[in-house]
Amino acid sequence: LCAVFYLASLLAYTAHLDRREGEVRRRSAFYWASALFFILALLSKVMAVTLPGVLALLLVWKRRASWRRIAGLAPFVAISVVFALIGAHAQAADGAIQGLHGGGLGLHLLTVLKALAFYAEKLACPVVLSPRYMLEPAASAFEPRVLAGAALAAIAVVTAAVSLRRGRT
Repeated sequence: LCAVFYLASLLAYTAHLDRREGEVRRRSAFYWASALFFILALLSKVMAVTLPGVLALLLVWKRRASWRRIAGLAPFVAISVVFALIGAHAQAADGAIQGLHGGGLGLHLLTVLKALAFYAEKLACPVVLSPRYMLEPAASAFEPRVLAGAALAAIAVVTAAVSLRRGRT
């Protein structure tokens, strides 16, 4: 259900972008339809808070990013923040959110890089698969998987930057 409303919001926002400036009523109708579908997606599942980021990426991809259009995403961001806070409060009340254990923020970010390399490895060589993996937290920045994850992240950022600079999508 969330995916249906999420995609409907994305399609309505795309239709909003595709209308000419002179079609104010239709542009506005698609914009508010997108916002309504976004709220319905959030009511289905809080995962939909990612939509404002996807809409911003859509603006960049379609080469239509301007300060006015970015500012037009403010209601979407505000709605996302409200629902994210509600979701975090609900999960904290249920005990699902806990503090950082066994290290600071730096080690947790290194663990993200380690996980990136781990899942890239599983994608490249899908053997000994499991529905759940218990990945040990990173102990240092010099672990091979942490370095591999950092290299993969750097390659992704450089590739995206070169692609945007050359005008490719």
